[in-house]
Amino acid sequence: MMRPKSPSPENWGTRSGTRHIRENRKIVYFGTVGNVLEDGSKREGTHPNTRYQQGNELWHSDSSFRDIPSYLSINHAYEVPREGGETEFSSMRIAYQRLPEEMKLRIEGLRCIHDYVFSRSQVAPVDANHAASLPPVEQKLVRTNPANKLKNYYVGSHARSIVGWGGIESRKLLDELLERATQPELVYRHPWQVGDTVVWDNRCLLHRGAGYDANRWRRLMRQTRVAGKGNTLQEA
Repeated sequence: MMRPKSPSPENWGTRSGTRHIRENRKIVYFGTVGNVLEDGSKREGTHPNTRYQQGNELWHSDSSFRDIPSYLSINHAYEVPREGGETEFSSMRIAYQRLPEEMKLRIEGLRCIHDYVFSRSQVAPVDANHAASLPPVEQKLVRTNPANKLKNYYVGSHARSIVGWGGIESRKLLDELLERATQPELVYRHPWQVGDTVVWDNRCLLHRGAGYDANRWRRLMRQTRVAGKGNTLQEA
């Protein structure tokens, strides 16, 4: 986390790797999170786009629903609400380390379906054209960091099911893993200040936004993401 006088988010995005945000199926440099429009006006809480962004309040790893998921996310705060709007982070690496050995063996080698439509349809309908551009993808359930060889599991709201498992059995495992990863003692809650820049590793961290009163407060965050080097199934 960096406070004002740190490098600009523009510099961070180009220094770190390949840009990884898409809008209308086109790669763009920044995405916007919040209820402030380009002209500076505020979108009300009942607006469909504001409601749609409530999906960010579910625990997730950015772009895990893409064939090549995001490596880093970089958020910069321009306007923050006086109440709410924090971001929570939790480590799937520590959660994995806490697993019983028999459970580590059970999940090793499993593949998981990550599905954007499954996740976002929990909060609002997904446009058919948008859904068609984001088909479900397979990801490893257990990933290994190439730098330090430490393992973590890889779940979140986009994780729909385990390949080869039934729906009920899949949900039982995925819900348990998510619950283990988001125990209160594992969660860091970041209270945003204007000018904050936060960078995090999507390979091993979950995050979610806290709710805020969009009818009362303004919130404007700009985000860019850095793509990973390939699909997780290709990882060692």
